[in-house]
Amino acid sequence: MQSSIAQLEVTYLRTTSPKPDPRNPRVHSDKQVRQIAQSIESFGFNVPLLIDDQQMVIAGHGRLLPARRLGRETVPAIRLSHPTKSQRTAFLIADNRLTENSSWDERNCY
Repeated sequence: MQSSIAQLEVTYLRTTSPKPDPRNPRVHSDKQVRQIAQSIESFGFNVPLLIDDQQMVIAGHGRLLPARRLGRETVPAIRLSHPTKSQRTAFLIADNRLTENSSWDERNCY
């Protein structure tokens, strides 16, 4: 069975437009926000936010905060219209939790 694949398009939003989800289960310390800000300054803003049709952040809370602190005017975003509210919530949790199940391959850590 083949599922339909949504066409993704990156748009640029003013940093004041995306609304952080007040129910986001992930907490970002000031130290981590500073670290992400340093990463954005060093490498650029390379991973777009994921937002819903009301510009609520689905994924990328930890990138939006430092972008705002750095005074960035815009951030890249991908609007996801296809997930239901429960799917958005499930994705938000899965997107954060699944990385906890991985480990490092020390041979490839530069």
